[in-house]
Amino acid sequence: MEKRKTENTKIFSLILACVCVLIFAFSGLSVEAADEERVSIAFDDSRVTYSEGHWNNYEDRQMYSNTVGSTVTVKFNGTGIAVIGGIAKNGPIAEVNIDDGAVVEDVDFFSASGTGSAGTVYEKRGLEDGEHTMVLTFTDRYNPAYGGGFAAMQIAIFGFEELHYSNIERTVTVNGGTADKEAQSLIHI
Repeated sequence: MEKRKTENTKIFSLILACVCVLIFAFSGLSVEAADEERVSIAFDDSRVTYSEGHWNNYEDRQMYSNTVGSTVTVKFNGTGIAVIGGIAKNGPIAEVNIDDGAVVEDVDFFSASGTGSAGTVYEKRGLEDGEHTMVLTFTDRYNPAYGGGFAAMQIAIFGFEELHYSNIERTVTVNGGTADKEAQSLIHI
């Protein structure tokens, strides 16, 4: 019985995909696809500045701070920004401020595994294409799962990624009764 359900689901998905291709093909609709470019900004790039006296360079691969109120400022050009940071049991909640308050959000550097490994801790998209400034501030707030007692809170910055995201309009066409390769990849046939 279960095998039959799985086969029926596959058949339904295939029929739905074919219907979508036909609708796009005969209605002249267009589909938007996104192109994205990510440009790395190293933690020690000239566009990155750290509040004086509060940050330490660890093995030329990251900057870290144990001081609440310490800040890192990054100037970037594009439509978004990603923060690559260390996630750990003692990771604080930081505040992100983009373009003097146009965007203010929290970033949680906490991880129950406590590994301190690098990962994307924050990503913001949808900014107007152009020059931006982001300030990340180490707060005295922490994830409730932290519970204290492990170690003093610490924030670690490995780098950033400047995002260049654009929508490109693509038109789905039918050639000889089948969708072209680009249309097929958009609807995952």
